[in-house]
Amino acid sequence: MSGRIAKIFLLTVLILLSKVSCASASFEITEIMYDLEGTDTNREWVEVKNTGSESADLSKWYFFSDNSKHSLTPLGVSNVPPNEFAIIAQNATKFKNDWPNYTGLLFDSSWTGFNNDGETIGLKDPELNIASSVTFASSQGGAGDATSLQKVNNSWRGAAPTPGLASQDASSTSTNTSSSVSGSTVPVPPKKKEIEVPRIITNIIAPASTSAGIEFPVSSKTDGYSKEDLTSGRFAWNFGDGITKDIFVSTPFTHQYKYPGQYVITLTYYRYYKNTIPDATDRFTIMVLPAELTIASVGPTSDPYVELENKSSVEINISKWYIKTSSKIFFIPEGTIILPHQKLRFSSLYTFFTMSDLDSLTLFTAQGVVFDTFPKEINSTRGSHTERRSVSLSPVKYSVGNQVQTSPSTIIDLNTLSGQAAGATKDVPQNMLLWMALIGVIILGGLSTFLLKQPQRENDIPDNKIQASDIDIV
Repeated sequence: MSGRIAKIFLLTVLILLSKVSCASASFEITEIMYDLEGTDTNREWVEVKNTGSESADLSKWYFFSDNSKHSLTPLGVSNVPPNEFAIIAQNATKFKNDWPNYTGLLFDSSWTGFNNDGETIGLKDPELNIASSVTFASSQGGAGDATSLQKVNNSWRGAAPTPGLASQDASSTSTNTSSSVSGSTVPVPPKKKEIEVPRIITNIIAPASTSAGIEFPVSSKTDGYSKEDLTSGRFAWNFGDGITKDIFVSTPFTHQYKYPGQYVITLTYYRYYKNTIPDATDRFTIMVLPAELTIASVGPTSDPYVELENKSSVEINISKWYIKTSSKIFFIPEGTIILPHQKLRFSSLYTFFTMSDLDSLTLFTAQGVVFDTFPKEINSTRGSHTERRSVSLSPVKYSVGNQVQTSPSTIIDLNTLSGQAAGATKDVPQNMLLWMALIGVIILGGLSTFLLKQPQRENDIPDNKIQASDIDIV
């Protein structure tokens, strides 16, 4: 009994610690640049502060604007230390152009643009709970006068922009856009607390980035009027690549993009599938990067491993993928992930591949789609260059005319052997043939002359040369 009580006590402590850990990570919106001088297209930004007691990964949170949530892509470190600030930029490149001396944490996001007359923005934690929400209006400050809207002494007012730094306090605020009478500042009256109207809310859950040709998980979370989970109805998905999907029970599924780019996923929820007016909508921007996962190399006879390489800037989940040889299949365990710009080797102790198996490898996705092959052929579907494994042969010397040539010592290609034999005469230069013919003529001429100059042997008594005068009578 005492052991059971100890287990219950330990479990309770772990639950409390997990709650404390979750509560220690919190972000608050502290500054809003919503109306810049001149054009503010893609130049808006928001400053947030980690008000928790521990570092928190802001890339797992979401920025809420224009009734949609947007993923956050870090440009460098994603963990924000306690009491430190980070900037969420509508366009990180343009933010750097406007603020070249900024060296703090920066996150790239995207939204259609703030309403300068007033809007509600917020931050959602990884569980899609609203952690910070601000409803602002141009009358509070920061309306196109080179100031930003800042939280100063728990109230919002216009002040000189301080991205990544604590806002000025009330006494040092030099630029206050509140109206003044006889030199005295008239404080902005506090806003009345808005009463939240119950409504249905749906949220898309998907990774901020993925790779082309690789399936990624997609799901949704829909809350009813009383914050209850709604798992049935009509969930109409649009992935922005020409693919739509209607489901009537909210269950996780997968999707993949064929081409790189930036896509907008939308979800329209109808509580009753016959409804024509949606009860809730959500949109989500996802970045699709080029797929750069290959079979990089294989091991030697002493250690015939298989090495995969992820050349992309995002991690790739290869759960349940498999590598096939001419006679064997190795299934990659579930939960296997290759980190960005990293390699992963599978030992022959687990694949049971031998050296002969490594002559031909094919990498399949979990859905059975060919993703890569080894060795790679020229003009393959992925445009890879030739990478052949072969037996090294000793060089063979042969003669062409009066020149000695050395044959290649790498690969014998039986498919091109006959073609090489047929075209062998084409490799002999034409002037060499002329010289050989001339030499032949000279040799024949010399031989004929030699034979004609040889002395003739006469018969002892040639019949045709005996005459009467040649005979003496004794």
